[in-house]
Amino acid sequence: ERPCFVIMLEVLDNLPHDRVWRRKEGDPWFQTRITVDPNSAKMEELLEPATDPLILKCLDAMYPETDSKQKTNGLRSTGWLDSTVHIFSSLMGDQPNVHFIPTHCMALCSVMHAARPSHRLIAADFDRLPDVVVPGRQAPLVAAKRGGQTIDHKTYLVNRGEADIFFPTDFEILKKIHYSCRKGKMPGPEKVAQIWTTKQFMGQYAEDWGTRTASGYNPLFVDFSNTRFFIS
Repeated sequence: ERPCFVIMLEVLDNLPHDRVWRRKEGDPWFQTRITVDPNSAKMEELLEPATDPLILKCLDAMYPETDSKQKTNGLRSTGWLDSTVHIFSSLMGDQPNVHFIPTHCMALCSVMHAARPSHRLIAADFDRLPDVVVPGRQAPLVAAKRGGQTIDHKTYLVNRGEADIFFPTDFEILKKIHYSCRKGKMPGPEKVAQIWTTKQFMGQYAEDWGTRTASGYNPLFVDFSNTRFFIS
């Protein structure tokens, strides 16, 4: 129960995410399951109604204003399989409705609040990533090095160990997730959490002379424009 600080620097971008889809706002969510063809070993995406408890918990935190029944209902008239096949057939033309959601960030926050309920979180990470070609909101950067060159993959369905996978962090969603796990224990982040750009944070707390070069250039204020700090 003692107060403590939890410091996470570029942790969130490495946490697993789940891929979900819905036809339009207000429609039920579908989760993505990866299947492997036993003959070709090719990986494929299969959409099915969202039933995974962690996915539903994360969606509840992200969209608290939406009735939880909306997240899974509306699938019974044609049956589970028919719904899955029908939705899958229209997926390729509807990529803006694909979301990559931070389910394991939710799991981590739940563990932190259970183990250290009086903690204060300081997290720094990327709020956007360059050259992302995987379709979907908050989609990952999937990159590999070959012959000294960086190759950006158009899919996350790559063999294990073949590429590095990084996810951007939506810090407003992080705020909602952190608060949903903390509810009823301490004053929520809506009162105390802050989101800073790295430039703002360093301008407030860093000794900028320590990283300023002879020319006046300071990487802390220039080179990290796509990163932010979360302070609960």
